[in-house]
Amino acid sequence: MKIIFIKLCCFIPIIAIIITPVIMVDPLHLFGRSHGLNTECFYDQRLIKTNILQYENPDYNAIIIGSSRIRYMGSMQIGKYKILNLGLEGLGLEDFSGFVELAREKAPDSLECVIVALDMFGVNKNRKSRNQFKSTDEYLFDSQDFSYLAKLMISPNSFKYSYKYLSDYIFNGENAIKSWSELNVPEPPNKKWHLKRINNAYAGWEFDEKNISILENIKTSFEDHRLIVIVNPVSAELLQIIQNQNRIPDFFNWMQMLSQTLDGYYNFMDITPLTTSPQNWRDISHTHPDTMKQQIRSIVLNTTNNPNFTYITSQNADSILTCIQNRIDQFDFSQKDFQIDY
Repeated sequence: MKIIFIKLCCFIPIIAIIITPVIMVDPLHLFGRSHGLNTECFYDQRLIKTNILQYENPDYNAIIIGSSRIRYMGSMQIGKYKILNLGLEGLGLEDFSGFVELAREKAPDSLECVIVALDMFGVNKNRKSRNQFKSTDEYLFDSQDFSYLAKLMISPNSFKYSYKYLSDYIFNGENAIKSWSELNVPEPPNKKWHLKRINNAYAGWEFDEKNISILENIKTSFEDHRLIVIVNPVSAELLQIIQNQNRIPDFFNWMQMLSQTLDGYYNFMDITPLTTSPQNWRDISHTHPDTMKQQIRSIVLNTTNNPNFTYITSQNADSILTCIQNRIDQFDFSQKDFQIDY
């Protein structure tokens, strides 16, 4: 018995030394620590978002959910709304509901506004990201397991990044926090590789009919909330790819479906000052985060005379989509000044 006690006395301090940095840095957001060092960029972002909702108890009364076009903006406050950003790379509409419902469950009395950001990539039945990640429902189910916290705490990544972040902070102080935080918005990819990937994605594009019922459920579930639906902007250069892949008719069919399913939505996918100005874009798929924040702010605050979007309903869809078609037809895609360098 004495030998066992001695072994325990030796073993417990060792475990404490190993575990303490994991608790201090909290790289997987298990203990509610938000200090800039526990960046989400190196991890499975779906896991991180699950943990933020389950364990951090963030202060919010609005949420925004969408793909990486939204994620890079981060959370923000606009007017009375403290908006929690649930954007994720490659997130499809079929994965929205799990996170949205959990966000409502965690803030049952305070959630006032839900912003849903859609794009053609995210409603593509054949997109590769479907097979790269588990569904959000699986992440949420896993987080209910009694051993969930223990498994994540002793995972190799928890140790690796806890010690990496901590050592960097010891030697570089606040500069470490700044550098790690900036990595949440990664550098643009190689353009040649990016163009090839996007061309392949739209060449195999097929609308997933299940998205109709998902949108109907979201609309019904949040009829007592302010529900804002937007179609994310794409650069004129990406719009040219969509046109070259003969996907413009698919785009308009999707727009019509949205107008028949929703009370109305804000469409940014058009020829506008936003989409034709390269300075607004970090690559052909993503605006600079501050650029998109300004557009979201304009919608939330009901700013008038914004030339970058149109509000589409079932009553005006035909006329507005005809105008968009005319703008696309009349735009000179042979010019070079709308192309984005990265």
